[in-house]
Amino acid sequence: ADMADPSADPVTLTPPSLSSHGSGFGGGGATTDTVSGSTGIGFGTAHGSGFGGGGADGTITDNVSSTAGTITREEMDERIRRLEERRASVARQSSRGSESMMRSPSPPPPPPSSPPPSGRESSAERDATLDIRYAYDGTLRSHRRRSGSIEASEHSAARREEAQQPTITIQPIRRDNDYLRQLTGNIAEDYQLYLKLRDEYSSSPTFYFDMADWFFKHNDRETALRILTSIAELELENASLYRLLGYRFKEYGEYALAKFVTKKVIQWRPLEPQSYRDHALALADNGETQAALDSLYSLLTRPFPVSNIRRSRGIDEVAVTEINRLIAKDASLNTSQIDERLIINIPVDIRVVINWNMDNTDIDLHVIDPNGEECYYGNRRTRIGGRISADNTSGYGPEQFLLKRAVRGKYRVYVNHFSAREFTAAGPATVMAEIFTRYAGQNEQRRVVSLQLSNIETGRRRSGGKVQVAEFEF
Repeated sequence: ADMADPSADPVTLTPPSLSSHGSGFGGGGATTDTVSGSTGIGFGTAHGSGFGGGGADGTITDNVSSTAGTITREEMDERIRRLEERRASVARQSSRGSESMMRSPSPPPPPPSSPPPSGRESSAERDATLDIRYAYDGTLRSHRRRSGSIEASEHSAARREEAQQPTITIQPIRRDNDYLRQLTGNIAEDYQLYLKLRDEYSSSPTFYFDMADWFFKHNDRETALRILTSIAELELENASLYRLLGYRFKEYGEYALAKFVTKKVIQWRPLEPQSYRDHALALADNGETQAALDSLYSLLTRPFPVSNIRRSRGIDEVAVTEINRLIAKDASLNTSQIDERLIINIPVDIRVVINWNMDNTDIDLHVIDPNGEECYYGNRRTRIGGRISADNTSGYGPEQFLLKRAVRGKYRVYVNHFSAREFTAAGPATVMAEIFTRYAGQNEQRRVVSLQLSNIETGRRRSGGKVQVAEFEF
Protein backbone atom coordinates (compact mmCIF):
# COMPACT_ATOMS: atom_id res chain seq x y z
CA ALA A 1 0.00 0.00 0.00
CA ASP A 2 2.83 2.39 0.80
CA MET A 3 4.45 1.69 -2.56
CA ALA A 4 1.29 2.89 -4.27
CA ASP A 5 1.29 6.25 -2.48
CA PRO A 6 4.32 8.27 -3.58
CA SER A 7 2.49 11.50 -2.74
CA ALA A 8 3.06 11.18 1.00
CA ASP A 9 4.34 14.23 2.81
CA PRO A 10 8.10 14.74 2.44
CA VAL A 11 10.44 14.46 5.37
CA THR A 12 11.52 17.86 6.62
CA LEU A 13 15.23 18.16 7.33
CA THR A 14 16.09 21.13 9.53
CA PRO A 15 19.85 21.60 9.81
CA PRO A 16 21.13 23.30 12.96
CA SER A 17 23.68 26.05 12.67
CA LEU A 18 27.36 25.22 12.34
CA SER A 19 29.48 25.34 15.43
CA SER A 20 33.23 25.90 15.60
CA HIS A 21 35.10 23.92 18.21
CA GLY A 22 38.31 23.73 16.24
CA SER A 23 39.73 23.97 12.80
CA GLY A 24 42.46 22.44 10.74
CA PHE A 25 42.43 20.36 7.60
CA GLY A 26 42.40 16.57 7.75
CA GLY A 27 42.18 16.16 11.49
CA GLY A 28 38.96 14.20 11.99
CA GLY A 29 37.94 13.83 15.60
CA ALA A 30 34.87 14.99 17.46
CA THR A 31 33.70 17.54 19.97
CA THR A 32 30.69 17.65 22.29
CA ASP A 33 27.94 20.04 21.21
CA THR A 34 27.77 22.48 24.13
CA VAL A 35 24.09 23.30 23.48
CA SER A 36 22.43 19.93 23.03
CA GLY A 37 25.06 17.44 24.09
CA SER A 38 24.34 15.46 20.93
CA THR A 39 26.68 14.57 18.15
CA GLY A 40 27.25 16.10 14.73
CA ILE A 41 29.47 14.88 11.96
CA GLY A 42 32.47 17.14 11.94
CA PHE A 43 35.55 18.17 10.07
CA GLY A 44 39.08 19.10 11.01
CA THR A 45 40.64 18.54 14.37
CA ALA A 46 38.54 18.64 17.48
CA HIS A 47 41.31 20.04 19.65
CA GLY A 48 43.66 21.71 17.19
CA SER A 49 43.89 24.44 14.63
CA GLY A 50 46.00 23.87 11.55
CA PHE A 51 48.48 21.08 11.07
CA GLY A 52 50.62 19.78 13.89
CA GLY A 53 48.80 20.40 17.17
CA GLY A 54 47.95 23.22 19.50
CA GLY A 55 44.38 24.46 19.37
CA ALA A 56 41.32 25.38 21.31
CA ASP A 57 41.49 22.75 24.03
CA GLY A 58 45.23 22.52 24.44
CA THR A 59 46.86 25.82 23.54
CA ILE A 60 50.55 26.18 24.32
CA THR A 61 52.01 29.61 24.82
CA ASP A 62 55.25 30.17 22.97
CA ASN A 63 56.34 33.12 25.10
CA VAL A 64 59.69 32.46 26.76
CA SER A 65 60.51 34.97 29.47
CA SER A 66 63.23 35.17 32.05
CA THR A 67 63.37 37.15 35.28
CA ALA A 68 66.94 36.14 35.92
CA GLY A 69 68.45 38.20 33.14
CA THR A 70 70.16 36.99 30.02
CA ILE A 71 69.90 33.31 29.19
CA THR A 72 72.49 31.39 27.22
CA ARG A 73 71.97 29.80 23.79
CA GLU A 74 72.11 26.36 25.43
CA GLU A 75 69.34 27.34 27.87
CA MET A 76 67.22 28.70 25.03
CA ASP A 77 67.74 25.54 22.98
CA GLU A 78 66.71 23.45 25.98
CA ARG A 79 63.53 25.51 26.48
CA ILE A 80 62.65 25.18 22.82
CA ARG A 81 63.19 21.42 23.02
CA ARG A 82 60.89 21.16 26.06
CA LEU A 83 58.30 23.30 24.32
CA GLU A 84 58.30 21.05 21.28
CA GLU A 85 57.92 18.00 23.52
CA ARG A 86 54.90 19.62 25.18
CA ARG A 87 53.36 20.36 21.80
CA ALA A 88 53.83 16.77 20.68
CA SER A 89 52.34 15.49 23.95
CA VAL A 90 49.23 17.67 23.60
CA ALA A 91 48.81 16.60 19.98
CA ARG A 92 48.97 12.91 20.99
CA GLN A 93 46.47 13.43 23.82
CA SER A 94 44.17 15.30 21.45
CA SER A 95 44.31 12.49 18.89
CA ARG A 96 43.52 9.83 21.51
CA GLY A 97 40.78 11.86 23.16
CA SER A 98 38.94 12.71 19.96
CA GLU A 99 37.94 9.07 19.41
CA SER A 100 35.76 9.00 22.52
CA MET A 101 34.16 12.42 22.11
CA MET A 102 31.41 13.57 19.80
CA ARG A 103 32.00 15.41 16.54
CA SER A 104 31.29 19.03 15.76
CA PRO A 105 30.92 20.30 12.19
CA SER A 106 33.80 22.74 11.88
CA PRO A 107 34.72 22.85 8.17
CA PRO A 108 38.35 22.74 7.07
CA PRO A 109 40.45 25.59 5.68
CA PRO A 110 42.52 24.90 2.53
CA PRO A 111 45.29 22.29 2.92
CA PRO A 112 49.00 23.04 2.81
CA SER A 113 50.93 22.72 -0.41
CA SER A 114 52.90 19.65 0.64
CA PRO A 115 51.42 16.22 -0.09
CA PRO A 116 50.04 13.91 2.58
CA PRO A 117 52.56 11.41 3.95
CA SER A 118 52.79 8.11 2.19
CA GLY A 119 52.64 4.68 3.76
CA ARG A 120 50.22 2.97 6.11
CA GLU A 121 48.30 5.30 8.38
CA SER A 122 47.51 4.99 12.04
CA SER A 123 43.93 4.49 13.21
CA ALA A 124 43.75 8.14 14.26
CA GLU A 125 44.82 9.22 10.77
CA ARG A 126 42.25 6.93 9.19
CA ASP A 127 39.58 8.63 11.27
CA ALA A 128 40.65 11.97 9.82
CA THR A 129 38.63 11.39 6.70
CA LEU A 130 38.08 14.85 5.33
CA ASP A 131 41.27 15.34 3.38
CA ILE A 132 39.52 15.03 0.03
CA ARG A 133 41.25 18.08 -1.39
CA TYR A 134 44.26 15.81 -1.78
CA ALA A 135 42.43 14.23 -4.70
CA TYR A 136 41.39 17.55 -6.25
CA ASP A 137 44.07 20.23 -6.05
CA GLY A 138 47.72 20.90 -6.68
CA THR A 139 49.03 18.70 -3.88
CA LEU A 140 48.57 15.83 -6.32
CA ARG A 141 51.18 17.35 -8.61
CA SER A 142 53.97 17.29 -6.06
CA HIS A 143 52.93 13.75 -5.11
CA ARG A 144 53.27 12.74 -8.77
CA ARG A 145 56.70 14.33 -9.04
CA ARG A 146 57.82 12.48 -5.93
CA SER A 147 56.66 9.15 -7.40
CA GLY A 148 58.37 9.78 -10.73
CA SER A 149 55.16 10.34 -12.72
CA ILE A 150 55.00 13.14 -15.28
CA GLU A 151 52.78 16.07 -14.38
CA ALA A 152 50.18 16.76 -17.04
CA SER A 153 49.78 20.32 -18.24
CA GLU A 154 46.46 22.14 -18.21
CA HIS A 155 46.42 21.99 -22.00
CA SER A 156 46.82 18.21 -22.11
CA ALA A 157 44.14 17.86 -19.42
CA ALA A 158 41.74 19.79 -21.64
CA ARG A 159 42.58 17.52 -24.58
CA ARG A 160 41.87 14.46 -22.44
CA GLU A 161 38.46 15.85 -21.51
CA GLU A 162 37.59 16.25 -25.18
CA ALA A 163 38.91 12.81 -26.13
CA GLN A 164 36.67 9.81 -26.66
CA GLN A 165 35.03 8.73 -23.45
CA PRO A 166 36.09 5.44 -21.86
CA THR A 167 33.40 2.78 -21.92
CA ILE A 168 32.41 1.45 -18.50
CA THR A 169 31.77 -2.29 -18.76
CA ILE A 170 29.77 -3.97 -16.02
CA GLN A 171 31.13 -7.46 -15.47
CA PRO A 172 28.57 -10.30 -15.53
CA ILE A 173 28.11 -11.88 -12.13
CA ARG A 174 27.79 -15.65 -12.10
CA ARG A 175 24.64 -16.74 -10.31
CA ASP A 176 24.52 -20.23 -8.90
CA ASN A 177 20.85 -20.42 -7.88
CA ASP A 178 19.11 -23.48 -9.33
CA TYR A 179 15.96 -21.68 -10.45
CA LEU A 180 17.93 -19.46 -12.83
CA ARG A 181 19.16 -22.51 -14.76
CA GLN A 182 15.55 -23.37 -15.62
CA LEU A 183 14.87 -20.08 -17.41
CA THR A 184 14.79 -20.24 -21.21
CA GLY A 185 14.76 -16.64 -22.41
CA ASN A 186 11.17 -16.94 -23.64
CA ILE A 187 9.33 -14.25 -21.67
CA ALA A 188 5.92 -15.97 -21.55
CA GLU A 189 7.36 -19.34 -20.54
CA ASP A 190 9.71 -17.84 -17.99
CA TYR A 191 6.89 -15.89 -16.35
CA GLN A 192 4.87 -19.07 -15.93
CA LEU A 193 7.94 -20.71 -14.39
CA TYR A 194 8.28 -17.74 -12.02
CA LEU A 195 4.67 -18.20 -10.89
CA LYS A 196 5.27 -21.92 -10.39
CA LEU A 197 8.41 -21.36 -8.29
CA ARG A 198 7.09 -18.42 -6.29
CA ASP A 199 5.48 -20.49 -3.53
CA GLU A 200 8.71 -22.39 -2.93
CA TYR A 201 10.80 -19.21 -2.70
CA SER A 202 8.15 -16.82 -1.40
CA SER A 203 10.20 -15.62 1.59
CA SER A 204 13.48 -15.18 -0.29
CA PRO A 205 14.46 -11.62 -1.29
CA THR A 206 17.18 -13.10 -3.50
CA PHE A 207 14.58 -14.97 -5.58
CA TYR A 208 12.67 -11.78 -6.42
CA PHE A 209 15.92 -9.85 -6.88
CA ASP A 210 17.22 -12.38 -9.42
CA MET A 211 13.94 -12.93 -11.23
CA ALA A 212 13.29 -9.21 -11.62
CA ASP A 213 16.75 -8.75 -13.08
CA TRP A 214 16.21 -11.59 -15.53
CA PHE A 215 13.08 -9.95 -16.98
CA PHE A 216 14.66 -6.50 -16.94
CA LYS A 217 17.63 -7.73 -18.97
CA HIS A 218 15.17 -9.32 -21.41
CA ASN A 219 13.50 -5.91 -21.90
CA ASP A 220 10.33 -6.62 -19.92
CA ARG A 221 10.54 -3.68 -17.52
CA GLU A 222 6.92 -3.89 -16.36
CA THR A 223 7.21 -7.50 -15.24
CA ALA A 224 10.59 -6.82 -13.66
CA LEU A 225 9.21 -4.00 -11.52
CA ARG A 226 6.13 -6.01 -10.53
CA ILE A 227 8.35 -8.85 -9.32
CA LEU A 228 10.88 -6.56 -7.64
CA THR A 229 8.29 -4.68 -5.58
CA SER A 230 7.19 -7.99 -4.04
CA ILE A 231 10.26 -7.59 -1.83
CA ALA A 232 8.52 -4.76 0.04
CA GLU A 233 5.86 -7.20 1.24
CA LEU A 234 8.26 -9.68 2.85
CA GLU A 235 8.54 -7.80 6.15
CA LEU A 236 6.86 -4.61 7.35
CA GLU A 237 9.03 -1.52 7.82
CA ASN A 238 12.24 -3.35 7.00
CA ALA A 239 14.79 -0.67 6.15
CA SER A 240 17.29 -3.16 4.72
CA LEU A 241 14.75 -4.42 2.20
CA TYR A 242 13.80 -0.88 1.21
CA ARG A 243 17.44 0.05 0.78
CA LEU A 244 17.80 -2.96 -1.52
CA LEU A 245 14.80 -1.73 -3.51
CA GLY A 246 16.29 1.75 -3.70
CA TYR A 247 19.51 0.36 -5.19
CA ARG A 248 17.67 -1.61 -7.87
CA PHE A 249 15.35 1.30 -8.70
CA LYS A 250 18.39 3.54 -9.14
CA GLU A 251 20.07 0.95 -11.37
CA TYR A 252 16.89 0.66 -13.49
CA GLY A 253 16.44 4.44 -13.74
CA GLU A 254 13.22 4.42 -11.71
CA TYR A 255 14.14 7.56 -9.80
CA ALA A 256 10.66 8.46 -8.51
CA LEU A 257 10.34 5.03 -6.91
CA ALA A 258 13.85 5.34 -5.47
CA LYS A 259 12.89 8.69 -3.95
CA PHE A 260 9.82 7.15 -2.36
CA VAL A 261 11.53 4.15 -0.74
CA THR A 262 14.49 6.21 0.53
CA LYS A 263 12.07 8.63 2.19
CA LYS A 264 10.49 5.68 3.97
CA VAL A 265 13.91 4.59 5.24
CA ILE A 266 14.42 8.06 6.77
CA GLN A 267 11.13 7.65 8.65
CA TRP A 268 12.23 4.27 10.02
CA ARG A 269 15.94 5.04 10.51
CA PRO A 270 16.15 8.79 11.25
CA LEU A 271 19.33 8.46 13.34
CA GLU A 272 21.44 6.88 10.61
CA PRO A 273 23.39 9.29 8.36
CA GLN A 274 23.23 6.93 5.39
CA SER A 275 19.43 7.30 5.28
CA TYR A 276 19.75 11.01 4.43
CA ARG A 277 22.47 10.47 1.86
CA ASP A 278 20.45 7.81 0.01
CA HIS A 279 17.41 10.10 -0.08
CA ALA A 280 19.41 13.12 -1.21
CA LEU A 281 20.90 11.19 -4.13
CA ALA A 282 17.45 9.93 -5.10
CA LEU A 283 16.23 13.54 -5.11
CA ALA A 284 19.13 14.54 -7.36
CA ASP A 285 18.41 11.70 -9.79
CA ASN A 286 14.77 12.75 -9.83
CA GLY A 287 15.69 16.29 -10.89
CA GLU A 288 15.11 17.92 -7.48
CA THR A 289 18.61 19.31 -7.26
CA GLN A 290 18.08 22.07 -4.71
CA ALA A 291 16.30 19.70 -2.33
CA ALA A 292 19.12 17.20 -2.84
CA LEU A 293 21.75 19.83 -2.01
CA ASP A 294 19.91 20.90 1.13
CA SER A 295 19.45 17.30 2.25
CA LEU A 296 23.12 16.44 1.74
CA TYR A 297 24.22 19.49 3.68
CA SER A 298 21.82 18.67 6.51
CA LEU A 299 23.65 15.36 6.85
CA LEU A 300 26.77 17.32 7.78
CA THR A 301 25.09 19.54 10.33
CA ARG A 302 22.35 17.53 12.03
CA PRO A 303 23.16 15.65 15.26
CA PHE A 304 23.54 11.87 15.22
CA PRO A 305 24.36 9.38 17.99
CA VAL A 306 28.11 8.94 18.28
CA SER A 307 27.79 5.17 17.74
CA ASN A 308 26.10 5.76 14.38
CA ILE A 309 28.80 8.22 13.35
CA ARG A 310 31.47 5.64 14.10
CA ARG A 311 29.61 3.16 11.90
CA SER A 312 29.48 5.76 9.10
CA ARG A 313 33.16 6.67 8.91
CA GLY A 314 33.97 8.65 5.79
CA ILE A 315 30.39 9.61 4.96
CA ASP A 316 31.24 13.28 5.57
CA GLU A 317 33.93 13.16 2.90
CA VAL A 318 31.61 11.43 0.45
CA ALA A 319 28.79 13.92 1.11
CA VAL A 320 31.10 16.88 0.48
CA THR A 321 32.15 15.31 -2.81
CA GLU A 322 28.50 14.94 -3.82
CA ILE A 323 27.60 18.45 -2.68
CA ASN A 324 30.29 19.87 -4.93
CA ARG A 325 29.15 17.81 -7.89
CA LEU A 326 25.66 19.28 -7.59
CA ILE A 327 27.10 22.79 -7.46
CA ALA A 328 29.41 22.15 -10.42
CA LYS A 329 26.55 20.79 -12.53
CA ASP A 330 23.99 23.51 -11.70
CA ALA A 331 25.18 27.10 -11.26
CA SER A 332 21.65 28.25 -10.33
CA LEU A 333 21.62 26.43 -6.99
CA ASN A 334 21.28 28.49 -3.83
CA THR A 335 24.46 27.79 -1.84
CA SER A 336 24.10 30.62 0.67
CA GLN A 337 23.65 28.20 3.59
CA ILE A 338 26.77 26.18 2.75
CA ASP A 339 30.05 27.07 4.38
CA GLU A 340 32.20 28.39 1.54
CA ARG A 341 35.22 26.47 2.81
CA LEU A 342 33.51 23.24 1.75
CA ILE A 343 33.15 24.33 -1.87
CA ILE A 344 35.90 22.78 -3.98
CA ASN A 345 36.80 22.62 -7.65
CA ILE A 346 35.46 19.11 -7.89
CA PRO A 347 35.89 17.46 -11.33
CA VAL A 348 37.92 14.25 -11.25
CA ASP A 349 38.56 11.70 -13.99
CA ILE A 350 37.48 8.68 -11.92
CA ARG A 351 35.16 8.24 -8.98
CA VAL A 352 33.85 4.93 -7.63
CA VAL A 353 31.62 4.70 -4.55
CA ILE A 354 29.95 1.73 -2.88
CA ASN A 355 27.47 1.28 -0.06
CA TRP A 356 25.35 -1.62 1.14
CA ASN A 357 22.04 -2.30 2.83
CA MET A 358 23.05 -4.35 5.89
CA ASP A 359 24.27 -3.00 9.20
CA ASN A 360 27.23 -4.65 10.98
CA THR A 361 28.76 -5.61 7.65
CA ASP A 362 32.23 -4.99 6.24
CA ILE A 363 32.43 -4.73 2.45
CA ASP A 364 35.57 -3.28 0.90
CA LEU A 365 36.18 -1.38 -2.32
CA HIS A 366 39.28 -2.22 -4.39
CA VAL A 367 40.45 -0.43 -7.54
CA ILE A 368 43.43 -1.68 -9.58
CA ASP A 369 45.05 0.91 -11.85
CA PRO A 370 46.90 0.36 -15.17
CA ASN A 371 50.20 0.02 -13.31
CA GLY A 372 48.82 -2.92 -11.34
CA GLU A 373 48.73 -1.00 -8.04
CA GLU A 374 45.71 -1.81 -5.90
CA CYS A 375 43.99 0.94 -3.94
CA TYR A 376 42.11 -0.38 -0.91
CA TYR A 377 42.03 0.02 2.89
CA GLY A 378 45.58 -1.35 3.18
CA ASN A 379 46.98 0.98 0.49
CA ARG A 380 44.86 4.11 0.58
CA ARG A 381 47.01 6.29 -1.68
CA THR A 382 48.56 5.18 -4.95
CA ARG A 383 51.57 6.44 -6.84
CA ILE A 384 49.47 7.93 -9.66
CA GLY A 385 47.36 9.90 -7.18
CA GLY A 386 44.41 7.59 -6.44
CA ARG A 387 42.89 7.75 -2.98
CA ILE A 388 40.30 5.73 -1.09
CA SER A 389 38.24 6.99 1.84
CA ALA A 390 38.13 5.56 5.36
CA ASP A 391 37.60 1.82 5.80
CA ASN A 392 34.02 1.38 6.97
CA THR A 393 33.89 -1.92 8.86
CA SER A 394 30.58 -2.03 10.74
CA GLY A 395 27.90 0.04 9.04
CA TYR A 396 26.44 0.62 5.58
CA GLY A 397 29.45 2.31 3.97
CA PRO A 398 30.08 4.33 1.93
CA GLU A 399 33.60 3.84 0.60
CA GLN A 400 34.90 6.06 -2.20
CA PHE A 401 37.81 6.03 -4.66
CA LEU A 402 38.96 9.23 -6.41
CA LEU A 403 41.57 9.94 -9.05
CA LYS A 404 42.04 13.49 -10.29
CA ARG A 405 43.91 12.70 -13.51
CA ALA A 406 43.71 9.22 -14.99
CA VAL A 407 46.74 7.72 -16.70
CA ARG A 408 46.22 5.67 -19.86
CA GLY A 409 45.22 2.08 -19.44
CA LYS A 410 42.62 -0.21 -17.91
CA TYR A 411 41.07 0.22 -14.45
CA ARG A 412 39.30 -2.63 -12.66
CA VAL A 413 36.77 -2.28 -9.84
CA TYR A 414 36.22 -5.00 -7.24
CA VAL A 415 34.21 -5.48 -4.07
CA ASN A 416 35.16 -7.84 -1.26
CA HIS A 417 32.68 -9.13 1.33
CA PHE A 418 35.10 -9.15 4.22
CA SER A 419 32.73 -10.03 7.06
CA ALA A 420 29.13 -9.82 8.25
CA ARG A 421 27.65 -9.99 11.72
CA GLU A 422 23.99 -9.71 10.79
CA PHE A 423 21.60 -11.98 8.90
CA THR A 424 17.89 -11.19 8.86
CA ALA A 425 14.76 -11.76 6.80
CA ALA A 426 16.25 -9.27 4.33
CA GLY A 427 18.64 -12.02 3.22
CA PRO A 428 22.32 -11.52 2.43
CA ALA A 429 23.85 -8.08 2.01
CA THR A 430 23.28 -6.19 -1.23
CA VAL A 431 26.01 -3.82 -2.40
CA MET A 432 25.55 -0.97 -4.87
CA ALA A 433 28.48 0.44 -6.84
CA GLU A 434 28.43 3.69 -8.79
CA ILE A 435 31.24 4.11 -11.31
CA PHE A 436 31.89 7.56 -12.79
CA THR A 437 34.29 8.84 -15.41
CA ARG A 438 34.79 12.60 -15.88
CA TYR A 439 32.95 13.03 -12.57
CA ALA A 440 31.19 16.42 -12.26
CA GLY A 441 32.42 17.45 -15.72
CA GLN A 442 30.50 18.12 -18.92
CA ASN A 443 31.23 14.63 -20.24
CA GLU A 444 30.37 12.73 -17.06
CA GLN A 445 29.42 9.09 -17.40
CA ARG A 446 27.82 6.93 -14.70
CA ARG A 447 27.03 3.26 -14.43
CA VAL A 448 25.19 1.74 -11.47
CA VAL A 449 25.28 -1.92 -10.51
CA SER A 450 23.79 -3.72 -7.51
CA LEU A 451 24.50 -7.30 -6.56
CA GLN A 452 23.55 -9.67 -3.79
CA LEU A 453 26.47 -11.39 -2.19
CA SER A 454 24.73 -14.76 -2.06
CA ASN A 455 25.05 -14.84 -5.84
CA ILE A 456 28.82 -14.54 -5.84
CA GLU A 457 29.95 -16.87 -3.08
CA THR A 458 31.43 -19.39 -5.53
CA GLY A 459 33.31 -16.69 -7.36
CA ARG A 460 34.63 -15.30 -4.09
CA ARG A 461 36.15 -18.62 -3.10
CA ARG A 462 37.89 -18.91 -6.45
CA SER A 463 39.24 -15.35 -6.58
CA GLY A 464 40.42 -15.01 -2.99
CA GLY A 465 37.56 -12.79 -1.84
CA LYS A 466 37.33 -10.05 -4.48
CA VAL A 467 34.60 -9.94 -7.11
CA GLN A 468 35.10 -7.78 -10.18
CA VAL A 469 32.09 -5.58 -10.88
CA ALA A 470 33.34 -3.22 -13.62
CA GLU A 471 36.27 -2.13 -15.76
CA PHE A 472 37.02 0.80 -18.07
CA GLU A 473 39.96 2.09 -20.05
CA PHE A 474 41.38 5.59 -20.55
